[in-house]
Amino acid sequence: MMTDESERYAIRPLGMFRLFLAFLVMLQHLGINLLPPELAMFNIILQPGTIGVVAFLFLSAFIILDVATSSYDGHPVRFIANRALRILPEFLIAMIVAVLVQYYLFRHGNPANTYFYPDFPEAFSPGNILTNLIFLIPLPQGPRWDFVYTIWTVRYEIAFYIAVFVVLAAVNRVPPASRTTLVERTMLGGAGAVVALAMLAPLEGTWKFMATVYSFIAVGAIYYVLRENRTLGKQPEALSYGIVIAALTYLLLGYTNSVLTTSVTLLMVIIAMGLLELRITDRKFARLDHLCGDLSYTVFLLHLQFATLVKNFMGATVTSFIVATVVSFAVSLVVSRLVRRVTGPLRARIRGRAI
Repeated sequence: MMTDESERYAIRPLGMFRLFLAFLVMLQHLGINLLPPELAMFNIILQPGTIGVVAFLFLSAFIILDVATSSYDGHPVRFIANRALRILPEFLIAMIVAVLVQYYLFRHGNPANTYFYPDFPEAFSPGNILTNLIFLIPLPQGPRWDFVYTIWTVRYEIAFYIAVFVVLAAVNRVPPASRTTLVERTMLGGAGAVVALAMLAPLEGTWKFMATVYSFIAVGAIYYVLRENRTLGKQPEALSYGIVIAALTYLLLGYTNSVLTTSVTLLMVIIAMGLLELRITDRKFARLDHLCGDLSYTVFLLHLQFATLVKNFMGATVTSFIVATVVSFAVSLVVSRLVRRVTGPLRARIRGRAI
């Protein structure tokens, strides 16, 4: 039996894994654009960014539903406030960095060596910058130019947060004994409808893409409900795994057109399932793992800006790839620690009481 003290610090060891998934996204962007063609081909074949994004969306849906039905049960405002504090500060910093870097490249960059910046002045208009800031859920028509390119994935996350918030708020007056089950049934129905839409509806283009990305989140939500066994009654664990793997296999083959990418993505999801079953009680490891989890989001947002700058000055070489990787991690670590120092105490207070 664990002691009360060890239970307090028991965590799922997911931070390092999330940082690895962020690195896969960075590997695709940096590999294709900074490595020589013979080495970049590996990224084109494997699509590591796709692997990282899909595994992260699946994992995030599970975690968000877990905390929503436990830490934030009966407190929807606390839930959405804490999510905003997690997402928005680093996004605002990434926006400032992106606008400055890309404006410099627009004015002074070497077109032969620079691959990610707008070539039209309207991108830097107040209207487009404002649209970047307020366009926080995925819609068919977005900003004319996205300064933080990887934010498209976060927009799907935010849409899921809003859906969870709405469900939590809708059931807030339901007696506590029934509330969690009602939340799970509602999310299961909505997630099942999203997956069915992605699989069966005759969608094309942007609508097909949006439905498929939402379905990766939805499969994570379905897995959470099946695993908890509170809504559907007891069923073999193998059934939960089988439903998830079958759904993801079908969706991924259509999304990637690659058996290799699909197989490696499924492996990452299976690893995520295993990590979700673990609990670590060592406080030093917990702090390190938490730091890695915080760093993953910052790296995900910032790496493309530094890669673009490095390529502008150094071209596409193995050295430039290494420099961009080191700079991305170093700057992201500084930004992540500063943001956590400012927002961490407030987030802890929000988790501890209703607002």
